[in-house]
Amino acid sequence: MANLEQCEVSGVKVLTLKGSLSQAELADVQKSFYDATSEAEAAVVLDLSNVDYLSTPAIAMFLDVAKTVKATGGRIVATGPQPRVGDVLKRLRLDEVLPVTGSVNEGVRRVQG
Repeated sequence: MANLEQCEVSGVKVLTLKGSLSQAELADVQKSFYDATSEAEAAVVLDLSNVDYLSTPAIAMFLDVAKTVKATGGRIVATGPQPRVGDVLKRLRLDEVLPVTGSVNEGVRRVQG
């Protein structure tokens, strides 16, 4: 079962996703994920350190949110993906739309900067 936890670090919304983001499990977090990233000029860090699988719908969701956040004047980065997830992000060049950093603290600094 996928899970989404939210907290704030130095004025930046940190969204921690956990589990496999398969098509079936994505439904567990999709609405709250979109709600958490929908405000204008959002500053968001996606902590992917506990995600072990990304489905095509999850990748589409990340692309959609990254474009929306940027279009509304916000900033978004992903942090700490496991090697398998990080490899998917790089192979699909998602890291060009959704920058990736090593840790939540690095992500917070990048979003603020």
